[in-house]
Amino acid sequence: MSIPSTDLRGAKSPFLRLCVPFILATSLAGCGSIPPPTPPDELSEFEKAGPYVPVVDRSALVAARLPSGPYRVTAGDILQLEMPVVMRALSPVATTQGPAAQVPAPHVCRVTSAGKITLPTVGEIDAASKTLEEIESAAVAAYHPKYTVHRPSVVATVRDHVTVKVSVVGAVTSPGIHSLTSDEKSLVGALMKAGGIVASGAGAIRIIGRPGDDAAKPIVLPVQGLNVAFADLALEGGETIEVLRLDPQVFTVVGLVSTPGTYPYPPGARFTLLHAIGFGGGLDIISRPRYVQVFRQDATGKILAATFDLDETWKVAAALQIKQGDIVAVVDTPTTQFRRFISGLFTGGVIASAALNLNRND
Repeated sequence: MSIPSTDLRGAKSPFLRLCVPFILATSLAGCGSIPPPTPPDELSEFEKAGPYVPVVDRSALVAARLPSGPYRVTAGDILQLEMPVVMRALSPVATTQGPAAQVPAPHVCRVTSAGKITLPTVGEIDAASKTLEEIESAAVAAYHPKYTVHRPSVVATVRDHVTVKVSVVGAVTSPGIHSLTSDEKSLVGALMKAGGIVASGAGAIRIIGRPGDDAAKPIVLPVQGLNVAFADLALEGGETIEVLRLDPQVFTVVGLVSTPGTYPYPPGARFTLLHAIGFGGGLDIISRPRYVQVFRQDATGKILAATFDLDETWKVAAALQIKQGDIVAVVDTPTTQFRRFISGLFTGGVIASAALNLNRND
């Protein structure tokens, strides 16, 4: 059996004739295509960036926050004042009929657009923006001691709350125009009227059309977890509340891994770069890649990139936290291309040799 000649000086070997042009082409094409590993100072800034979140105007949130404490009456509310001693003294014949004939009917009045209510005999007193207890005290002061010897008992209640309309759109169960009573005029009240945020969650809430000097400037606030507004804000009526749908919380792995794709990033989870590569099925064993790039969007929407050399900075790469929305790219280089080429040649050669032997045996 003769052995074929392998004269390397004349490049007569088919293997060399195939390999040499490929090596030259890939080396020239890939020269300088891989940026150097990201230095520590730039890597520190990269780690602080992302994921992208809506810009929140905290001063606007503070200005619009829902006032705490008891309910304060507003223009349009209908009040009922029970003050039997006063009503008996002023209108002894204005009593109810039946078993309670000696009990005078309560006084019912509406809060005017000027914020006042009218009481029998004494006239108008301020009511808007006051608590019911403050209105009771003002009514007592109006009648005692001028009209009654003793301090009268006055009990004020809201018989009917004025209503306003707001529009709730986006990621809620029942989007549309909803009516809010004066004791429901808040962001949480509006969301409850709309059936709440959908189960899949929301990313942010934007309130448009607020009355005042900054009416043209919407207020944006984030959502805690998936379904809870960051803060409860007071509403005046006429606003549009846009609940922005939650973008899928994912990260993506591409390039020289076994199973590239997009993978979920559950709330509360913490994945590192090694986790991400593991989700992708691990590095391609034939190519044996060395470089990984991570792409991330910062708070302004700018795309940042960091490069890691797994041979030299694998400890840094192992500790890097992957964030929601990141893209992990395992880079294809001339070296990895050459490894696949050689593997293909030998794999193809083995298969061809086996087939030739079978034919000879036949």
